[in-house]
Amino acid sequence: MGAFAPTMSSVSIHRYPETACDGGKPTLAGLLDDRAAEQQAASVAGWVATARGVPLYIGEGNSVSCGGAAGVSDVWGAALWALDVLFAMASVGVQRWNFHGMPGGPYAVFNFPSEAAEDVEVRPIFYGLLAFATAAGHRSVLRNVTTVATTNPFIKCWSVVDRNNLTRVVLIHKDVKATANATVTVVPAVSAAGDAVVVRGLPDAAKGVASKWNDAISLGGLTWATTSNGEPAGAAASERLPPVGGEYTLQLPPASFAILMLPIAV
Repeated sequence: MGAFAPTMSSVSIHRYPETACDGGKPTLAGLLDDRAAEQQAASVAGWVATARGVPLYIGEGNSVSCGGAAGVSDVWGAALWALDVLFAMASVGVQRWNFHGMPGGPYAVFNFPSEAAEDVEVRPIFYGLLAFATAAGHRSVLRNVTTVATTNPFIKCWSVVDRNNLTRVVLIHKDVKATANATVTVVPAVSAAGDAVVVRGLPDAAKGVASKWNDAISLGGLTWATTSNGEPAGAAASERLPPVGGEYTLQLPPASFAILMLPIAV
């Protein structure tokens, strides 16, 4: 990089937090552990510095190397991990992640059951990628929320402010053993008077993190579980959350995530 940085437009490395190579046995608990997101990002931070100002990409990566793992890469838990790890990577300066998708591999975002198949399976990880794009688009900048109080320590929180000063707070319930909702309170740095708009990502209530593509999973009321052509089914849905004393409190079901859109900059 010292020799060639002035002539390079990007530099890339590969990242997979779990592996199925050489007898590896990845687990959902391992994928949802912080080492698969924040520690992965920390391991890349030094490469951002080494790149000497050249944009650093994850040129290839996904949940589990060697094609992914059934029951880990192809279930709802992968959506929770993807949403979390993309924010974690952005927080250390990574500018792009190219998700690998070996044909037929469990970690593919989209899958066609056969070469002749017209119907497409939209895997759960897609919901995590779409949620990140929804929350972090619009030329957003990462910001810290002053306080997030929760009844479950496995709640992850990320916050961005876009060019219109709309704040989006992303809350992710990653506790694989949880059976009850977590109460989460977001306390903005600036007291809020307007309602928040909440868009939820929900697994199949009976299967949680193990929900598959054709189970009752959804993002903002839309689902690709019944699609035959890649178009979503259902109706877009959100809820309004009024502040109480300038704070926003909501219930976050196990294995779900929520995007709060606040009418203020924090």
